[in-house]
Amino acid sequence: MLSLLRSSKRIQRTQQIAQISLLCRGKPISREELFAYTNGHFLVDEQRQLNRRYLNFDLDTLCDVAASAGGDSSRIVTIEKLEGGFSKALLMKKGNGKEVIAKLPCRIAGPTSLTTACEVGVLEYVRKYTSIPAPRVFSWSSDDSNPVGAEYIIMEKVAGVPLFEQWGKMAEIEKLELIKNLTKLEAQLAAIRFPAYGGLYRQADVSSLQCQELNGSICIGPSCGRSFSTDSAAVLSTQSEKLDYGPFLPLFLQAQWPVFLKPPQNYTKGLVQPKLPGDFDELDEEGKAAALQEWSQSKLAKAYEVATVLENGVAHNAMNIPRVFRELFIRCGEVSEVGVVPLRECLIEIFRNWSSLGFTGQCPYSFSNEEITTHEHQFAEYQAWDEVQQLAQECLDTDAEGWIAPQLDIEEKRRQNRELLSLYIKRMAGEKSPDEARAMWPFPG
Repeated sequence: MLSLLRSSKRIQRTQQIAQISLLCRGKPISREELFAYTNGHFLVDEQRQLNRRYLNFDLDTLCDVAASAGGDSSRIVTIEKLEGGFSKALLMKKGNGKEVIAKLPCRIAGPTSLTTACEVGVLEYVRKYTSIPAPRVFSWSSDDSNPVGAEYIIMEKVAGVPLFEQWGKMAEIEKLELIKNLTKLEAQLAAIRFPAYGGLYRQADVSSLQCQELNGSICIGPSCGRSFSTDSAAVLSTQSEKLDYGPFLPLFLQAQWPVFLKPPQNYTKGLVQPKLPGDFDELDEEGKAAALQEWSQSKLAKAYEVATVLENGVAHNAMNIPRVFRELFIRCGEVSEVGVVPLRECLIEIFRNWSSLGFTGQCPYSFSNEEITTHEHQFAEYQAWDEVQQLAQECLDTDAEGWIAPQLDIEEKRRQNRELLSLYIKRMAGEKSPDEARAMWPFPG
């Protein structure tokens, strides 16, 4: 009788899940497509990249958890797949019309269990200590041995629409008001002071790890950045007593321009009003359009710069610390990927400008003229390599991993990649062999 009841329950759940509409970008998808990565393609090593983003889980159980989330139980009738580069995000609509978001991290999102627990801690902290409308967490698990079979967070769907959907429709005065409000929100985050660098966790969720208490419910524990591998996370969990959290990450490494407000290349900081070029009237129509676009972007960037001075002075000061200090930290993190040459360039620049950068005494390290000459040749080679990387990414509308957005034709992009590589090999014929030129190209596949 017991086995019969269990069998009947499985049949009922199968029938219920079969009635759920599964969608992605408005089109019906299968359950397997829900698990797979479908938010674009990759120019090289695609199968490996797709495998890293594939996530299988018990959809029936996830629907059960989501159905009761938020205190009003109602079965899930529609699931719309909203996918990022590192996590599955599902918009789950209930029969009563209410919606919740389910977020499930892929293997590449960060250290196992820490990533989910940290996100929950951050959301709780931001909701409690700022006015930023962070979503409420209804249910979550950082243990992938749970009945769902994967880590997950069920959270409320916050009100609003993506900014990119409205930005082009907004009047300039509306954009300026938005920028002002944005800097006010950023000021709340910049005003928070932490005693250590790491991730935020709920105290009760990380009792097995060495953490530094922040307040009664939140503590600072291990960083869950993607630079930590799964193996690193295992080391953290078994040797937590050896962890030593250093000072918090300096603000000047975090303060930066929002992507959509980033100034154009020739932008001048400070009390300088953006203007059209002096020869604007002599430009052709294409040149005028480009100049107007740059002028418009410069005005928005200036609005952000001024608003940051007024609302978030500490972040403005951090953004104006000499570039070489920011680059020094960035280059340290890139050594395993691009080598030591760009880091050495920063060290030489600091060595050469020790006094003008405000330091007293002598620089604790030095470079001989011979070492600097050798480095200059190596750095020129690095710059040539980096220029090729940036050019290829720009021409192919991609990033360092070769990701192609889903709305673009992947086969056309692969054809363009082959054509560009062929042109590059021909262009470098007098300087490099075909194999050497191919080795410099970021997507040689």
